[in-house]
Amino acid sequence: MSAKNEAISARACAMLSIAIAAFSIYIVVSTAQNGGGWSFSVLACFVPLLFAAQGIRMSRQPGAPWPTFSLIGSIVGAALGLVSFAGFAWLLTVSS
Repeated sequence: MSAKNEAISARACAMLSIAIAAFSIYIVVSTAQNGGGWSFSVLACFVPLLFAAQGIRMSRQPGAPWPTFSLIGSIVGAALGLVSFAGFAWLLTVSS
C-alpha cells in the first residue's frame, strides 16, 4: 500500500512543481513590471525545487507506475524553478 501512495505522490510532486514554478515565474514578471516588495516572494522559487527533488526520488523507486512521466515532470518543474530563481536574482541585482 505504501508503494501505491508514493507513486501517486510522485506524479503529484511533478505536477505541483510545474504549477508552482509557473506561478513563481508569473510573480517575477509581475514584480519586474509593477515593482513592489519581492523579498518574501523569493522563497517561492525554492518550493518547486523541493517538490521536483521529491518527485525525482520517488519516480526512481521500483514498481512506481508512470515513472517516466514523474521523472520528466519533475525535471521540467526543477528547470522552471531555476528560471524563477534566476529571475529573482536578476531582480536583486537590478534593484540594488
